[in-house]
Amino acid sequence: MRRRPLTALVSLVLVTGLLRAPSTAGAREALDLDGTSWSFLAAIARTKARASGLGAMRQRGGEDVVVSLLPGETWRADVGSALVLGGTFSRENELARRLLLTLDTPSAEALAALYVGAIEAGAAQEGVDLNVALAVERSAIVLVVRPKKRTGMATAKLTAKFVLVGTVTVPGAGSVPGKVRATLRGTSLPLLLGPSA
Repeated sequence: MRRRPLTALVSLVLVTGLLRAPSTAGAREALDLDGTSWSFLAAIARTKARASGLGAMRQRGGEDVVVSLLPGETWRADVGSALVLGGTFSRENELARRLLLTLDTPSAEALAALYVGAIEAGAAQEGVDLNVALAVERSAIVLVVRPKKRTGMATAKLTAKFVLVGTVTVPGAGSVPGKVRATLRGTSLPLLLGPSA
C-alpha cells in the first residue's frame, strides 16, 4: 500500500480548513445613518377619503420627499412644500437595513390638518360645504436602506401608510363617520454611504 506524500496530506488539510472556515465575503457591515438625507422624487401618493352616505374621494399624485435621519434616532421628512413630519426611528441593530419610523404628536396633527383642508377644499369646488374633523388612527412608515458594496452608493425604499378617522359634518344635516386611507411609496436617489466608524 502506497503512502501519500506529506505535501499532499498538508494540502488536503489546508483545503479542508478553508472549506469549513466561515466566509466573510457576504457579511453585512454596520452603517452609520445619522445625518443622511434621502431624496425621493415624485414619490407616489394615493389617497382615498370616504364618508358614510356622502360618497368617496380618490386622488393620486407625486410628491417630492426628503427624509433626514438625525442624531438621537430622530427623523424629519419634508413632503412637498406643505408638510413637515418627524418623530423617532428604530432598527434591530446597527447592521439592520430596515428602519421603523414613528410619528410624533405634532406631526400626526399636521397630517390630519392637511387632509382636512384638502377634503374641505375639494368639496367646496363641488359647491358642497363640509366641516371635517380627523385624527391619525394608525401609521406605518418603513425606510429600507439598500447599499451596494461595489460602488459605495445606496438607495432607500420608502413605504408609508396612514389611516385617519373622524367625522364629516354637513351644516344643517348632521354628522357621519369619515375615514381616510393614504399611502406614499418611492425609491430614493443614490447616496454615497460609508460604513460605521
